[in-house]
Amino acid sequence: MIEIENVSNKDLIEGFRQTQGVKKISGWSTKRIIILIVIFAILLLGYNRWRELGYYHASPQSIHWHANLAIKIGGVWQVVPLGVGLQNQIEHPESLHTHTDDGNIHIEITGPVQARKIMLGRFFEMWDRKFDWHGARMFVNGVENYDYQNYVIRDGDKIEVDFK
Repeated sequence: MIEIENVSNKDLIEGFRQTQGVKKISGWSTKRIIILIVIFAILLLGYNRWRELGYYHASPQSIHWHANLAIKIGGVWQVVPLGVGLQNQIEHPESLHTHTDDGNIHIEITGPVQARKIMLGRFFEMWDRKFDWHGARMFVNGVENYDYQNYVIRDGDKIEVDFK
């Protein structure tokens, strides 16, 4: 007759770990470490999405910035018109706006300033223009940039966009 030992669950689990090569690390089980890695990855992805959507603060203070935008469509330079974003206001609204047709964008917003409020795509929304970014090239201060409509405009930027 086969005699069965009286073995506890704890002994069975420890025996399983030893036979399967699963080890504890300083009192932490592999399962706990995996769970922590998954939680960290979720938090990191969430943070990146939060930044992508522009909910972080581009400036903790009020800003009065200026940037220049030049647009080329099919090899022809376009005029960025005066009055974009003014919406029947003459003096400095709290938004992206233009006073002249020279491509200078005025950015005057009370802080803290969320990045999504000063993205290039926001300016195009205020201008009521939609562009096909497929095949477009964008340069910010002479350096190619791939953020396109998600680019957060900064003081002194010289932005050139070439739509094919």
